Order: sequence, then C-alpha cells, then structure tokens
Amino acid sequence: MELKKVLLLPSYLMKVNNQWKKLQAIEKLYLEKKWLESMSLANEMIVSMEEDFYGFYYRGLCNFQLKFFEEAIEDFKRAIANAEKNKFPKVMQESIFDCNLRIAMVHRVQRNYDLALELIDSAIKLFPDSIDGHILKAQIYQDLGRTIDALDSINSGLIVKPKNSDLLKFKDNLVYQYSREQNEKRNGNEI
Repeated sequence: MELKKVLLLPSYLMKVNNQWKKLQAIEKLYLEKKWLESMSLANEMIVSMEEDFYGFYYRGLCNFQLKFFEEAIEDFKRAIANAEKNKFPKVMQESIFDCNLRIAMVHRVQRNYDLALELIDSAIKLFPDSIDGHILKAQIYQDLGRTIDALDSINSGLIVKPKNSDLLKFKDNLVYQYSREQNEKRNGNEI
C-alpha cells in the first residue's frame, strides 16, 4: 500500500507541473489580449483538474473581455467555490476577494449598481487594507453622479493607506469634479 502512495505522488506532481505550465501560457496569452486562445487553454486546465481555481478565474477574465458577462460571473463563482475548497483556504482569501471584485465589475458594466456595491462592501470587510475595493466603489458612485459618496469611499481607503498615490490622485480628481459641479450650480447651469 505504501509503495502505491509513493508511485502516485510523482504522477500527481507531474499533473501539477503541467497545470502550472498551462497557467503560465494562459496568463501570457491573456496579457497579449488573445482571449480566445487563453480561454481555450483555461478550458483544458478545467477539464484536467475540475477543482482548479485559476482555470475558472482566467476563463472568467476572458469572458469579461469578450463581453460574455453572465458566463464571467459563473466562472468567477466557480473559482471562488474552488478556492474555498482549497487545502489552504487562508492563502486563497485574497483570490476570493479579487473574484468578488471582478463580479462587482461585471455588475457595474451591466449597471446593476446596488448589487455591485453590496459585493464590494462584503469584499472590503474581508480585506479592508486593499485599495481596489475602495476605488471600484468610488467609480460606481461616480457613475451614479454621487461625487460626495465617491469622495467618502476614497477617504475610507486613505484612512487605511494615507500615502497611496492612486487614491490621492483619484481624490484630487473628485475634488476638482465636485468644485466644478458646485460652480455650475451657482451659475445656474447643470452639468
């Protein structure tokens, strides 16, 4: 019995190594904006290891780029489910956070703002130190024309990371936008 376990280990390691090589190729194709080719390799990855996080994650990214939004949401949800089943779930927390933000981005594109904001709030509770959630939340408020709420979101991020250049730049733009809105209102012109 022990010999059988020893023999299984190398085949498992080979499978993991093959998955790793596919993942590198998928990422390269994705960065080159070759989404169909990347998705094809992600499908192969999923077929060979159904519990894999990255196959579903990258297929979700590709579906988003190709504007297959419902498919992207389903892939991100499957990626989350696989991450939660991982032997080291704490290691996967940041990946789960990222998938939730990706789903929120899909909802933003679909103009399901309430649902997107709900997901972002849940994600921020998991990872309050991440600026990405605060920025996405501010962008949604900006889409809705709620500049003050967008500023509040950015300020929440600045509490966590006060010197973050992305947050500071976004805040400067929002302050400028808000001052323009106020000037327009004083002059009787709506933006």
